[in-house]
Amino acid sequence: MLFANAGHQPPLYRSRSGTYRELEESSPPLGILPGMTYTDQRLKLDGGRLYLFTDGVTEGWSADGRMLEVFGLKALLDKYSLRPPAEQLERVVETLVHPGVRLRDDLTLLVIG
Repeated sequence: MLFANAGHQPPLYRSRSGTYRELEESSPPLGILPGMTYTDQRLKLDGGRLYLFTDGVTEGWSADGRMLEVFGLKALLDKYSLRPPAEQLERVVETLVHPGVRLRDDLTLLVIG
């Protein structure tokens, strides 16, 4: 796949074997500087999955009252890695959205693969 990374949370690529790689940004955040160009990057999914997410996901709170952070997100993605992408995302959101608990930020999570 061909993409450009314009800052913020680095996307995560999870290989078929379960190892993760953060795809660091190659350009400043979108809209910061007028006329900015962005570098294309290529990624072969090869049976893996690419996760794009906002900081509202990693700053979300798990049921035990801890901030999820990147390592917690990876653990959740691993826990549900054998499920279809849509179901995997549903399970992650269920972990972060609790009755009576107000979210501090948006939750945006996209899976490709």
